Amino acid sequence: LSSYFFTLNDQAHICSQCNILEYPAGDVINTSEEKGRGLWLLLKGCACYGKNKGNTNKHHRSVVSSGAIVGLGRVLLEDGHPFVGGRIFFLTYSRVLFIPRTAIFE
Repeated sequence: LSSYFFTLNDQAHICSQCNILEYPAGDVINTSEEKGRGLWLLLKGCACYGKNKGNTNKHHRSVVSSGAIVGLGRVLLEDGHPFVGGRIFFLTYSRVLFIPRTAIFE
């Protein structure tokens, strides 16, 4: 959310709609069901991330840690475009900043 693209007022507006979420180790969330489309910035912790492929955690494709962003590609899809959410399996206690898509594209 660089000042190159957003004014300070834009940045403040976006920040006012963000949520900081906390998850204990072992929690699994479906990103599309939890909050909808948006950016998931891992502020603290470590997690596995992958596309939804059933009720198993064995499909996870990548490990992410503090500073990683999840959901970037899905946020950029146009309204009405079908998208598949992902699952995040938290390996450690984690804090996440969720930035809703609506806050970015208002």
